[in-house]
Amino acid sequence: MEPIRLSTADGPLNLYRLAQFLEVAEQLSFTRAARKLHITQQALSTAVRRLEKDLGVALFERTTRRVALTRAGRTLRDGARTLLMVSRAVTVQTRQAGSTHRTLG
Repeated sequence: MEPIRLSTADGPLNLYRLAQFLEVAEQLSFTRAARKLHITQQALSTAVRRLEKDLGVALFERTTRRVALTRAGRTLRDGARTLLMVSRAVTVQTRQAGSTHRTLG
Protein backbone atom coordinates (compact mmCIF):
# COMPACT_ATOMS: atom_id res chain seq x y z
CA MET A 1 0.00 0.00 0.00
CA GLU A 2 1.36 3.41 -0.99
CA PRO A 3 1.94 5.83 1.88
CA ILE A 4 -0.36 8.81 1.92
CA ARG A 5 1.60 11.96 1.15
CA LEU A 6 0.04 15.21 2.24
CA SER A 7 1.21 18.75 1.83
CA THR A 8 0.69 21.05 4.79
CA ALA A 9 -2.32 22.50 2.97
CA ASP A 10 -3.82 19.02 2.66
CA GLY A 11 -2.99 17.90 6.20
CA PRO A 12 -5.33 15.63 8.13
CA LEU A 13 -8.27 17.11 9.98
CA ASN A 14 -8.02 17.53 13.72
CA LEU A 15 -10.66 15.08 14.97
CA TYR A 16 -11.34 17.03 18.15
CA ARG A 17 -12.03 20.20 16.15
CA LEU A 18 -14.10 18.16 13.74
CA ALA A 19 -16.27 16.90 16.59
CA GLN A 20 -16.69 20.46 17.84
CA PHE A 21 -17.68 21.62 14.36
CA LEU A 22 -20.18 18.77 14.09
CA GLU A 23 -21.84 19.74 17.35
CA VAL A 24 -22.32 23.32 16.10
CA ALA A 25 -23.55 21.99 12.76
CA GLU A 26 -26.13 19.80 14.47
CA GLN A 27 -27.24 22.43 17.01
CA LEU A 28 -26.98 25.37 14.57
CA SER A 29 -26.01 27.35 17.64
CA PHE A 30 -22.58 28.08 19.08
CA THR A 31 -24.17 28.73 22.48
CA ARG A 32 -26.01 25.39 22.68
CA ALA A 33 -23.05 23.48 21.24
CA ALA A 34 -20.61 25.06 23.70
CA ARG A 35 -22.94 24.22 26.58
CA LYS A 36 -23.23 20.62 25.41
CA LEU A 37 -19.44 20.34 24.97
CA HIS A 38 -18.78 21.97 28.36
CA ILE A 39 -16.53 24.65 26.90
CA THR A 40 -16.88 28.39 26.49
CA GLN A 41 -18.54 29.82 23.43
CA GLN A 42 -15.35 31.77 22.72
CA ALA A 43 -13.22 28.60 22.76
CA LEU A 44 -15.65 26.86 20.43
CA SER A 45 -15.80 29.82 18.06
CA THR A 46 -12.00 29.96 17.98
CA ALA A 47 -11.76 26.22 17.23
CA VAL A 48 -14.26 26.49 14.37
CA ARG A 49 -12.44 29.51 12.92
CA ARG A 50 -9.16 27.56 13.03
CA LEU A 51 -10.84 24.70 11.20
CA GLU A 52 -12.16 27.12 8.59
CA LYS A 53 -8.68 28.59 8.22
CA ASP A 54 -7.12 25.11 7.88
CA LEU A 55 -9.64 24.20 5.18
CA GLY A 56 -9.61 27.60 3.51
CA VAL A 57 -13.42 27.80 3.38
CA ALA A 58 -16.26 29.27 5.43
CA LEU A 59 -18.28 26.53 7.08
CA PHE A 60 -21.01 28.74 8.54
CA GLU A 61 -22.87 31.86 7.57
CA ARG A 62 -23.05 33.84 10.79
CA THR A 63 -25.45 36.65 11.59
CA THR A 64 -26.32 38.14 14.94
CA ARG A 65 -29.49 36.05 14.98
CA ARG A 66 -28.62 32.75 13.38
CA VAL A 67 -25.98 30.31 12.19
CA ALA A 68 -26.41 28.39 8.94
CA LEU A 69 -24.17 25.89 7.20
CA THR A 70 -22.57 26.87 3.92
CA ARG A 71 -22.36 24.34 1.10
CA ALA A 72 -18.85 23.49 2.28
CA GLY A 73 -20.17 23.16 5.84
CA ARG A 74 -22.86 20.70 4.74
CA THR A 75 -20.25 18.67 2.88
CA LEU A 76 -17.98 18.56 5.93
CA ARG A 77 -20.90 17.76 8.26
CA ASP A 78 -21.84 14.74 6.17
CA GLY A 79 -18.26 13.49 5.95
CA ALA A 80 -17.47 14.30 9.59
CA ARG A 81 -20.02 11.83 10.87
CA THR A 82 -18.34 9.04 8.93
CA LEU A 83 -14.80 10.09 9.89
CA LEU A 84 -15.61 10.25 13.58
CA MET A 85 -17.46 6.93 13.51
CA VAL A 86 -14.52 5.22 11.79
CA SER A 87 -12.06 6.86 14.18
CA ARG A 88 -13.99 5.52 17.18
CA ALA A 89 -14.18 2.05 15.63
CA VAL A 90 -10.43 1.98 14.95
CA THR A 91 -9.76 3.10 18.53
CA VAL A 92 -11.91 0.31 19.95
CA GLN A 93 -10.37 -2.29 17.63
CA THR A 94 -6.86 -1.17 18.53
CA ARG A 95 -7.58 -1.39 22.25
CA GLN A 96 -9.15 -4.82 21.82
CA ALA A 97 -6.17 -6.03 19.82
CA GLY A 98 -3.81 -4.69 22.47
CA SER A 99 -5.72 -6.23 25.35
CA THR A 100 -4.55 -9.70 24.28
CA HIS A 101 -0.94 -8.58 24.76
CA ARG A 102 0.94 -7.23 27.71
CA THR A 103 -0.26 -3.72 28.52
CA LEU A 104 1.99 -0.73 28.85
CA GLY A 105 2.25 0.56 32.34
